[in-house]
Amino acid sequence: MSADNNCIMETYAGPGARMLSNLRFNVLVSFTTMPVTERKCLLLRLILRSHKGWIRMQDVHEMSFMLTLAQLNTFGGNRRISFYTFAYYKFDHKHDPITAYFGVSLKKAA
Repeated sequence: MSADNNCIMETYAGPGARMLSNLRFNVLVSFTTMPVTERKCLLLRLILRSHKGWIRMQDVHEMSFMLTLAQLNTFGGNRRISFYTFAYYKFDHKHDPITAYFGVSLKKAA
C-alpha cells in the first residue's frame, strides 16, 4: 500500500457499518468499481427498514452512520477525497438516480 493510494478497501476488515441515528435504515457495505472512472471504491447502501417498502424523504431530516473498526491509510500531505452519491427512489427515480458529488479536504497533522 503506497501513500498515494487512499482506498480504504485495501485494508478494511471490519464488521461493516452501523447506523448511529435514524434507525429506519440499515447500511450495507460492499466494494465495486465506479462505472465512469473505473476506480475501485467502497459502496455504502442505505436500505429502508419500513414494512411499506417506502418512506417520504421529506420526513428524513438527518441520518448518520459509522464504518466500524476502519483504519485510515497514511498519506503524505494534504488530501482531497471525492464522494459520489446516487439516490434511487422507488416511484420517481427507480432507473434514473438523483446524483451528487462533494469533496472533503484532509489536512495532515504536524
